[in-house]
Amino acid sequence: MKDHRSNAGELQHGRNVRRGHHRRKVRYLIVGGGEVTEKQYFLHLRKLFDVAIDYRWDHCDPSKLASLAVECKKNAAKDAGVDGYRAVWVVVDVDEYTASQLRLAQKTCQKAGMKLIISNPCFEVWLVDHIRLCPESHKGTKEVEELAKTLGITAGRNNKSIREDSIEGKLEAAKANALRHNSEQKAHWRQELADCHEQDFAPWTDMVDIINMIERG
Repeated sequence: MKDHRSNAGELQHGRNVRRGHHRRKVRYLIVGGGEVTEKQYFLHLRKLFDVAIDYRWDHCDPSKLASLAVECKKNAAKDAGVDGYRAVWVVVDVDEYTASQLRLAQKTCQKAGMKLIISNPCFEVWLVDHIRLCPESHKGTKEVEELAKTLGITAGRNNKSIREDSIEGKLEAAKANALRHNSEQKAHWRQELADCHEQDFAPWTDMVDIINMIERG
């Protein structure tokens, strides 16, 4: 007579083996100030790269977003039931914020082992780069947002929703275009974040850093 306990043990062992071979997705945390556009874009990346991206948002200044990210990172580290984050990014626009707010956010990120991702003047610079080089003349939020709308990238209420079909398969083009307008001279002002020099590094986006790290895995 067959020992059912042995058979049950074999089945249990088999389940454990299968679980052991199941690939766990790499986890990233992104904390941003965009409730619609940025969230939709990072959900797009989650599907594109098959990774776990947790997106948290709040309508507050960059320094407070950085503090929120620190808390989220600490809470995740306390949870023994999940893997830790491979990287944590705080995604902000220059937009209406001051250089001092951005500097404080950058300092908080550096201290906590996170990275501040800036788009200047707004996140739509990165979206435009998927279709064409964001023009050097576009240093204000309204004109960049209007260009994104004209190119058919954004639609819906206040043109905040992304038409994903418009950017599909164009990630490499976006990276190339971003690197073209992210000049060495602008990089100086991006790192300094000096008062009254915000327009000296527009248009600009750090989004390439996120894409490169996710691609490396």
